[in-house]
Amino acid sequence: MIMVGLLGCGTVGSGVVKLLEKNQEIIAKRSGDSISIKRIMEMDLSKCLELGLDEEMISQDFEEIVQDDGGDEERQACGYCQQGSDSRKRTGTA
Repeated sequence: MIMVGLLGCGTVGSGVVKLLEKNQEIIAKRSGDSISIKRIMEMDLSKCLELGLDEEMISQDFEEIVQDDGGDEERQACGYCQQGSDSRKRTGTA
């Protein structure tokens, strides 16, 4: 399983969450592995809670997300975030 940390749960971030949930079977079949969002950094907690995400997944601390040893990926879905500081993790931006 690929564990992803998502930075931001606005328009793009919430779209990523919805697409991963909706297409999880197709993604797993095509890639040979499943993708799961482990943590989300979002200042406005209500955005994540509206998506039905577990409150324990949500953090308001950028460093907490990028320093998490349990994630394989970091995905930036907000314009005000800096890319991850841990070079062992692959990063991307939307």
